[in-house]
Amino acid sequence: MTRKVAKSVHYCRMDCGQRGDTLIEVLAAMTILAIIIIPFSMLGVNVFQWLAADAHQGQAFAYAREGIQYVRQQELSAYSNNPTSFPAAVTVTNKPLVSVNGIAYTESIVAYQPAWISSLSSLSSQPALYSWKVTVSWVEPGTGITHSVSLETVIDPAISG
Repeated sequence: MTRKVAKSVHYCRMDCGQRGDTLIEVLAAMTILAIIIIPFSMLGVNVFQWLAADAHQGQAFAYAREGIQYVRQQELSAYSNNPTSFPAAVTVTNKPLVSVNGIAYTESIVAYQPAWISSLSSLSSQPALYSWKVTVSWVEPGTGITHSVSLETVIDPAISG
């Protein structure tokens, strides 16, 4: 004899007291999510801007370091050719550099006799030491703010050469 098993069917009914989430509950949940998510998203945007600015400053520093090397080579070369020509005139104003990722860098090299050097040059009895300042500047694309990196060097060919 085979037995038949009766299948019972359960129907879920909604209780009259529960009709789902109310509009106020949904708005409260969205507000709480916004309070949590917005600061983190803003932090993420700021981190990307800081990283980009750091990359621009690193590139400008590399260009300024190349400018210092250029000045030192020019001065030492001029000194080796004619020691009385020291310091050589290595003044470049607003030299455009190769753009990197759409950022245009500008380099200026200025020679001057710094006030903080009071010693005499080893070449003569006159204070002949000069300082060269290399400044690389660029405009930040998002803000339009001009930034710059500056390096200075002082060369005495009798010591440096």
